[in-house]
Amino acid sequence: MTRHETTRAERRDEYHRVLNIVDANTGGKQPAMASVASITQIATDIGVTEPGKRLRAAVENDDVVTVGSRVCLAEPEAIRAAIEEEADREHPREDRIGWLNQVLQEVDDG
Repeated sequence: MTRHETTRAERRDEYHRVLNIVDANTGGKQPAMASVASITQIATDIGVTEPGKRLRAAVENDDVVTVGSRVCLAEPEAIRAAIEEEADREHPREDRIGWLNQVLQEVDDG
């Protein structure tokens, strides 16, 4: 194995590290959604080998939601906070609010 190859266990660990980064950088005192760039940079800084791939996998697995260049956990509370935050903006983007409402409905329906 070359130094750039990762095992399945390492990829799974990195995947969960990316989820933890999203969780730590959204909600509470943080904005409801973080930038994909900041999540990717933090993941890179802590040694995640392919943070973009891990983040895309999290989207595909419905563990995180992306809207444009922003990301949050795919949990009802996090999505509701993102909707509220977007609605409270000076110039809210109705397309983003609509997308987040659609995702929220899917998450609520399980």
